[in-house]
Formats: sequence, structure tokens, C-alpha cells
Amino acid sequence: MGELKSEIKYLKGVGPKRAELLSRELGLNSLEDLIHFFPFRYIDKTSICRIADIRQSITYIQVKGKVESRQITGEGKAKRLSVVVSDESGAMEMVFFKGLKWNYEKLVP
Repeated sequence: MGELKSEIKYLKGVGPKRAELLSRELGLNSLEDLIHFFPFRYIDKTSICRIADIRQSITYIQVKGKVESRQITGEGKAKRLSVVVSDESGAMEMVFFKGLKWNYEKLVP
């Protein structure tokens, strides 16, 4: 029998790039590291929050709504994209400082 590969880059779905990220960000280099790793937080990505229910105490949220308007403002490092989104409960402004072109093309009124 062949020797068992203990590096996480050999796991299906991981590969060299993700293995490098896991090593750099979390210090995970082997299967043993991965087995003994216990995440300290969990982000529920199945829950959709109504805009009216958003509170400052909520760290992560997902909203589903209609893009009402979008506008790129500023120059150079102060350049940003402002997008107004609404649902049946209200409206909110989202401001993006990175990925302006990509978000502008995807978030169409």
C-alpha cells in the first residue's frame, strides 16, 4: 500500500491554493491539524433579514431586495459605489469601497 498523504492540499476540494490560505490564515497544514481544529464562530448564511429588522448589534446579515439606484462617486482612493436597496419593510444604502466595477455591473436597478 502507498503512504497516506497527510498534507491537506491532497484533500478533494482543497488543492494547493486553498491549502496555502488555510496554512497562512489558520495554521492548518496537515490532516491532524484539520481534525483538531474547532472553529470559534459560525455564520448562518441561510437566514434572510428584512431591512426593517437590521440592528447595529447584528454582526453579519443577508438581505434580499430590489436595487433601486446605484451611483459611483469620489475620485482616486475616495471613489465608492453607493447602492440603494429596498424590500417590503424599508430601504437601505450599501456603500462599496472595493470591487466597484464588478458590483456596479451586478447590482442593476
